Amino acid sequence: GNNRIVALDTTTGTRGSDLFPNYDSADQYRVDGAVLNVMINGADHGLVQPSGLALHDDMVFVSDYATSTVYAFSKEGALLDYLATGMPPSTMLGLEFDAQGHLFTLDSIANAAVRIAPLPN
Repeated sequence: GNNRIVALDTTTGTRGSDLFPNYDSADQYRVDGAVLNVMINGADHGLVQPSGLALHDDMVFVSDYATSTVYAFSKEGALLDYLATGMPPSTMLGLEFDAQGHLFTLDSIANAAVRIAPLPN
């Protein structure tokens, strides 16, 4: 929400109350007062509705559901590049890289997984 990507500073905040139900008996509790830092303000870069997030090769990739565009940012939040995928607006769901570094998304209209890759030479 809020057309932004934020980073949670995990060194801040204090332990709060336990969370329930705890189905797997892991330590689950609230953290109160943790600091969120705005990493990417979407409006500054043309993002409308960020929906997917993936980290790959020290870059942060963000998909935009409203425009079906993929953006690449540095870890510091600087825009490096973007790709208009040509997919219809409001169809691109999430992002993920496989072990070989191939980028995938889901097309909600075609009910298909889509590999985003350069054309072969």
